[in-house]
Amino acid sequence: MLELRSLPREQVMPAWPDIAPILARVVGKDGREDLLDVAGGLLKGEYQAYIIVDGPRPVAVAVTQILQTRHEKLGCIVYVAGDGLTDWLGFIDSVCEWCKAQGCTSVEGTGRKGWERILKSRDFDRVTSTIRKRL
Repeated sequence: MLELRSLPREQVMPAWPDIAPILARVVGKDGREDLLDVAGGLLKGEYQAYIIVDGPRPVAVAVTQILQTRHEKLGCIVYVAGDGLTDWLGFIDSVCEWCKAQGCTSVEGTGRKGWERILKSRDFDRVTSTIRKRL
């Protein structure tokens, strides 16, 4: 049975050998960060981690960040990776509820185009597109 667990800072390093290979599927694709950056953000409390476990084994990982802008407090789903998306996608609602409990007025994520289609049924709307040219 799948279960969503918050991963406190003090448990990041013991869990890292299990979650780093899952995160490696998505971290670094945009060239902004690597796994070391994510680990540092988790250890400093700049990021929060959630793991979806099937028994003792993590099958998916989500990394979030809370940002305070001048206009709102925003929950950002920075990274999501794992196996069996259709089995655990509903846990995204729990992450949104956590963000709301932290005072966030919106939750956003950046990812591949397919996420827009997948999350449309959960009331997510596309607000921007990002394009990039490497120099």
